[in-house]
Amino acid sequence: MARWIGIDYGKRRVGIAVTDPLGLISSPHKTLTPNEVIPFLQDYLTHELVEGIVLGMPRTLENEEGPIAHLVKQFTRMLHRYFPTMPLYHHDERFTTKLAQVALREAGLKKKKRKDKDLLNAVSASFILRSFLELHARDKSQPVTPLF
Repeated sequence: MARWIGIDYGKRRVGIAVTDPLGLISSPHKTLTPNEVIPFLQDYLTHELVEGIVLGMPRTLENEEGPIAHLVKQFTRMLHRYFPTMPLYHHDERFTTKLAQVALREAGLKKKKRKDKDLLNAVSASFILRSFLELHARDKSQPVTPLF
């Protein structure tokens, strides 16, 4: 088996999450600026076997694309140019920031640490990845089709 990478894309910060080598457990990894993501992935992919990359797709409560969905799509196309053989997936990221905030509070982190946006983005990426993996592990009748 191989690892999976989860990405919570934002204009200023990009949260990165990774799974264990068996692709089962999602953990926050780090937060980067958008310009740091490609060099990070180039390095990471030379050292780790990765099955796919899951990008959070912002959606509204009405299930329409969120305000930065076009940036996520643009970023996805750029990833495809750099990594043409890597399967890329979009996954609904609704409520992941809220879930990350609750998880940090329940973990007992002080308010100052919970407001750390870098930590929040990495934890949000972990929730996106975990949700994607749970959905597709549970429903084998729905094949996971990469974007490219």
